[in-house]
Formats: sequence, C-alpha cells, structure tokens
Amino acid sequence: MLKIFDQLVEAVVNHNDLISQPKKDSAYFIFGRMHPPTAGHQHLINLGKELAEKNDGDFYVFLSPSSKDKKSPLEYQSRLDVFRNNPNFKDINIVDNDKVKTPQHAAGYLKNILGYPVLHIIAGSDRADYYRDTFSRPMRDGSKVNVEVLGGERSLTGKQDPNDPSTIKGSKMRAAAIKGDFEEFKKGVPTGTPDETIKSVYDKIREKLV
Repeated sequence: MLKIFDQLVEAVVNHNDLISQPKKDSAYFIFGRMHPPTAGHQHLINLGKELAEKNDGDFYVFLSPSSKDKKSPLEYQSRLDVFRNNPNFKDINIVDNDKVKTPQHAAGYLKNILGYPVLHIIAGSDRADYYRDTFSRPMRDGSKVNVEVLGGERSLTGKQDPNDPSTIKGSKMRAAAIKGDFEEFKKGVPTGTPDETIKSVYDKIREKLV
C-alpha cells in the first residue's frame, strides 16, 4: 500500500490544476473501465455531477488504466480523449492518472492527496453490491467511503436504444465495432463527441478485436 501511495504522490506533478483549485468538504467520484465510454456512462456521470452539486460536493471521474483483454481493448489515453474532445465534459474533473488502478486507489487519492475528508463513490445499480462489499469497512487510512447508487437498472437484453442510456453498454458497442457497423457504434457514444474521435476509437477497437 505504501508503494502505491508513493506512486500517487509522484503522479501529482501532473495534477497541479486539481491540487490548486478550491475544494469543498466532500468528493463524489465514479471509477470505471469504459471500453469505450458510452452514452450510458454519460448518463451516470451527469447524475453524479447533479448529486454532488446538490450536496455541495466536488465531482471526479476516474478511468481504470487496464487494457489487457477482449473486454478492455482500448488504451487509457484513447478513452480519455473521448472526454477531453467533448465539450459536454468541459466542467467535469476527469482525472488523468494511470497510477490510480482501483476504486480504493481513487478513494486514497481523493483523501490523502487532494485532502477530502468525506468520500462518496457513485455506482450504477449493476455494481452496487460490489462497491458495498468493497467499502463495507474503512480503508487502511481509516477513511470511510459511502456508496451512492444511481442510474436505475441497466438493460441486459434488447436492442441498443440511443434514447434510453440504460441500454447502451460497452459490450454492445464493442460488438458493433467487431461487426463493422460504424453507424450502430456511433449511436452509443456520449453526445457531443466529435466524429473524428468516434472514428478513432472505433478503428482502435477493430484493430484489437477483429
């Protein structure tokens, strides 16, 4: 754990913007794989930001750096680019730190580096039990992480519906890319994503999986 903490401290040089900005007493955060980021993720992020603002807290999004299997084909920077290039996320703190590898690391980063005394992780309903178990006990530094469940039930079957974010999952988008159906893939990305970014992500998934 100490080694991981040292790595997080070392990575702070890339986060002067986050360290220097004014902070509230609590932080709400999302941690996810997002291979690729979808309109479903966008829906949950918007709900999380609204919850943080309602409770006078700050809001952060962390991406898992993992990209090692067929369910996780995209490199870290490619997923970050979806958010960076989309004006709809310009007011969201998307943390660029590939040393944050787990939800526990994210919580430790917010607590020990950015200095938040109160932490809340936001989960879609399909991850609620996992997070409740993960954070059922205080972390090694003594901090407690509250679990907030948002977003409703994710649809596990049925056709992808761009008007219903709960049906848009990364697995469906990866399947569309493998099939070579760019138009279907395009329906599932976060609204506001530039076409060139969509095409780049689509091509990179196909490079890895086809």
